[in-house]
Amino acid sequence: MLHDRKIEEIDWVPQATLDIPIDFFRSQRGIRFHEGTDDLDHFEGTDLLEAKGTIFVLRNYPRYPVGSVTIYLPIELSDLKEIKHSLDAILSKLRVPSSKLLWWRGGTSPQPVRF
Repeated sequence: MLHDRKIEEIDWVPQATLDIPIDFFRSQRGIRFHEGTDDLDHFEGTDLLEAKGTIFVLRNYPRYPVGSVTIYLPIELSDLKEIKHSLDAILSKLRVPSSKLLWWRGGTSPQPVRF
């Protein structure tokens, strides 16, 4: 079961980028971010979060767009319908409109996606 795994044991895949800065999530949603490192680079990210049974993390790497945060899901979630369903649940939990999506894996353009 995914919930029993430690965050560092999970292979995370970027699935959507939000046009919202980390500070919004800190101040308006009370989500804590910390500095971390993985095989790629240093990042600012959250601990494990959950929305309707889907675990996820939020991260921002130095090379990512300024003022954005990216939603990462476990690599096991690869079906686009499952990803979309998970993103819907995450956006609802975070109280973020889909108009704030800069990109999502199933999208065909970097324009905001309306679910």
